[in-house]
Amino acid sequence: MKTKQYHKATGLILLGLLLLFGCKRDQLQPAPPSLLSTYHGTDKMVLQVIDQLQQPANRAILAELEKQGSINWGYKTLITSRFIKGYTLRFALGSSGNYLDAEIDAKTGEIKLFTKEMQLSKDQQVRQHLQNTRLKQGNGTLNDECVFFVFFEIHNIDNFSPDLWESIIKILLCDYLAVVGGNLYVQEVYVESSNYLIIVAPSGTTAEQVEMDLRPDNHPLGVYMDVESISVIGGCGDENGTVIQDIPPITWRPTTVISTETGKSQTLPSDPIINATPFKTGGFWKIKINFITVAVRMIIRTGSFRDPYYNPPQSAYEANEAINEMSDYFSRGGIYENGWSTVDATKAHENYHFTEIKAIYEHYWPQMAACLNSVQLPVSGNDEADKALAETRVRQIAGSLKGFYNGYQALLSDGAGGRPYAAGQLELNKAITMVKQLADSRGWWTTGGPTIPNVDISNPTYQPFIPFNCPF
Repeated sequence: MKTKQYHKATGLILLGLLLLFGCKRDQLQPAPPSLLSTYHGTDKMVLQVIDQLQQPANRAILAELEKQGSINWGYKTLITSRFIKGYTLRFALGSSGNYLDAEIDAKTGEIKLFTKEMQLSKDQQVRQHLQNTRLKQGNGTLNDECVFFVFFEIHNIDNFSPDLWESIIKILLCDYLAVVGGNLYVQEVYVESSNYLIIVAPSGTTAEQVEMDLRPDNHPLGVYMDVESISVIGGCGDENGTVIQDIPPITWRPTTVISTETGKSQTLPSDPIINATPFKTGGFWKIKINFITVAVRMIIRTGSFRDPYYNPPQSAYEANEAINEMSDYFSRGGIYENGWSTVDATKAHENYHFTEIKAIYEHYWPQMAACLNSVQLPVSGNDEADKALAETRVRQIAGSLKGFYNGYQALLSDGAGGRPYAAGQLELNKAITMVKQLADSRGWWTTGGPTIPNVDISNPTYQPFIPFNCPF
């Protein structure tokens, strides 16, 4: 009897629990569908964007999108001043004018996501950066000019390959270039991942005029693309409208050749190539620096040594010979004739020379570029002669840059106990350790070991620099 009552009570409890949880389940509100689940198409780009939104790094962006309520997966494709390295897919959000931008690198395919608020914040940072830094780049001001910064978005560029986008931007500006002629130049400014254009226009030009000239109704590319938006900021006649000409960084073009010939390895810089354009302004000829390149050729000659990584010791005698010769590299200032060394150590030595070359050129270049920016040649009426004189100034600076490199480089040690040999010794120490491990594994007795150089190689310019004084 008690057993029956027990089972009856247990059944009532279970029935109560089922009713209780059943009621609570009915009261729970179903979770709203994710915004990402509203896409049912097969567009690969959209699917890649959705995949990015699901990544942990974009969790905050996805949460912000969910608040918008809806997303239009029919995106626009844009070229924007914010991202010139590729193109932007813009997805409209809700009904408030908000959007999601997916910036896609044309070369790597990498996708980065930005909300409208993030993009506007980036624009503001760039504007502030330009305001803070453009007056601190050199000595040659363009006092009579008006300086404007151009922000743009271009739509309907699907008919063009990414390789043509830079040309498209230039064509967009061609009508404006024709209006103002030789008194205008266009200069690209990179701030983080953003790309903006500086336009230098004649005195008296207004931002409204610049913007209108960049929006011609009969633009030659108008059939293929639309100017989604253009904004121009800047002015004339005060420090906000005065630009100090840009000093472009040196573009380095290193090449390395591995040769089996004998002889010393070498690192040889070419003469610097300065590409610059003379232009007239306010009764003078000035010089706009477009770019500077320096080629560096590194020749690694391997015929004068035996590399233990590729041709290891075959006896205890050879192991000891390799260890002792390689540990003596720094203090001796080189390898023994047909002795032991490694390709990696030779590369490290020559790479240190490359760091010296870069340090010297990059110390003098800003000073010399500012000197070139300060050139003002009175207009004589003979444009060809004036341009030739301006180009002579460019060649003078290029020659001075190479000359100062030669003079400074001669002060740097490249012998026993020198920094390039310290860099090589650090690589040889790895090979010494490898040889000792090999010897231990074969039961060979060895002496000696790695050598720790007693110089600091973190600063390749350890001599005082020779002063440069602008000759113009």
